[in-house]
Amino acid sequence: MIYWHGKEVYRRGAMGLNRGMKTTLIALLAMGLCLPLMAADKDKEEFEKTKSKAEKGDRVAQHNLGVMYRQGQGVERDDKEAFKWSQKAADQGLAKAQNNLGLMYEIGQGVEQDFKEAIKWFQKAADQGGANAQTNLGARYAKGQGVEQDFKEAVKWFQK
Repeated sequence: MIYWHGKEVYRRGAMGLNRGMKTTLIALLAMGLCLPLMAADKDKEEFEKTKSKAEKGDRVAQHNLGVMYRQGQGVERDDKEAFKWSQKAADQGLAKAQNNLGLMYEIGQGVEQDFKEAIKWFQKAADQGGANAQTNLGARYAKGQGVEQDFKEAVKWFQK
């Protein structure tokens, strides 16, 4: 039996399908198998374009490349490479990269865990108005993680 949207549309076995139905089923099966491969090729292509820009010093591309390495998008996952490229973008003042670098220091991803260094990078990004960094900084003050616990300072960052 073959079902379409929960309704039986064909009762005979697959061998009893007419030529047009067989062709359609084969095409649908091929598309289902090939689409993930096509997406992987697209990710790899995007990775190569981003890497080329990053190597030329583009800070946004450096940040994006770090994310790609961290997530294994178009490339094998590599936390050390993720950290390296995030560091390059953060050093150029990109707030998103500074926040991500803080997160990487906080959990020890691609680098040895260091709460004080995480705070340093959260602070840099928060000072530029990075909302995620401001939240992260507020949370660290509330917990006393990497800084002395200070609820007033936590509230200050949460309200920005």
